[in-house]
Amino acid sequence: MVKRRVRPKTSACHECFVAAMPEESTDVEISSQAAADAIAYSDRPVAIEPGLSLDVLPIANMLTKLALMELLADTTSTLAILKADYAAPWYLWLNRPEPGTSYADWPPMSESHDEMTINRWYGIDFARDSDCPVCGDFISSIAASYGLDPNSFGDLPSLPAKE
Repeated sequence: MVKRRVRPKTSACHECFVAAMPEESTDVEISSQAAADAIAYSDRPVAIEPGLSLDVLPIANMLTKLALMELLADTTSTLAILKADYAAPWYLWLNRPEPGTSYADWPPMSESHDEMTINRWYGIDFARDSDCPVCGDFISSIAASYGLDPNSFGDLPSLPAKE
């Protein structure tokens, strides 16, 4: 499971993530037969995940630590020493070598110290997509792909202001 921390206008947004890692963005875990039955029309195999709360706990702990670090960023705190350790905008946590995925052959954590394994956090650092339709300059990018000058468009419609 990938957890992300988005910093507007600085880090990659959710759309950048989906474009860069489409397989991970569709990852869904199901914890009961009823939940599996609810999406039975899906073309993906639906696995029931007993003990899901045990898999959620490391993710909840990580998100709590990241949130505290963000909230205390401008203060003197013992968490400040961890800033370099938690600098990545995205984190990957794999709780099992799921068959049929690119992680199926990863070794257990206990068998390796020098390669990627299950049950470890991995920071993922990638830049935001400058052509992203959400956080980038999508209009200029699409115009350039058609050989158009975006300055010739005049005023483009925009979303109404939020109240």
